[in-house]
Amino acid sequence: VVADAATLHVRGHAEPEQILARGTAFVVGDERAPVLVLPPEAVPAYLGYLMLGRPLVQRLAGQEPTAPADSLAPVTQEVAADPVRTRLLLAHHTARGVSPLQGDQPGAAELADANAVIVVPPAAVPIPAHGDANCWLLD
Repeated sequence: VVADAATLHVRGHAEPEQILARGTAFVVGDERAPVLVLPPEAVPAYLGYLMLGRPLVQRLAGQEPTAPADSLAPVTQEVAADPVRTRLLLAHHTARGVSPLQGDQPGAAELADANAVIVVPPAAVPIPAHGDANCWLLD
C-alpha cells in the first residue's frame, strides 16, 4: 500500500520487490508492515524523514502530525532560486538572520552543524541579501 505524503491515505499495493522509489511510504506483506524508503545520503534522508517520515510515524502512533517550527528571517547573503523546484538549504539561524551553509554537497557533518533549513520556493529571481526567507527550525 502506498501512502500519500500530504494525506497519509492508502493509494495502492506494493510487493517488497517493487519498492524502488525513495522517499515513499509503503505497507508490505501479510503483516502490513509500514516501510519508508529514504535516499542513502544523510541530508536528503533527514529531510525526507522530516517531511514524510515524522508525520507518518506520528499518524501511525495516533497523534496529529506536526510540522517543523518555522521562522521568517533575513538571509545574510543572496540565495539562488530554482525556477521549477523548491530548494531546501541547510543553514545557521540566529537572532540576526539565517546563513546558508557553504558547499555544494552537504553531508552528515553539515547536517549536524545546521540548526535550520531555508525553504526557497520556485522563482525566477534569487532571494536578495537581507531579504526574508521562510526557515524550518531543526530540533
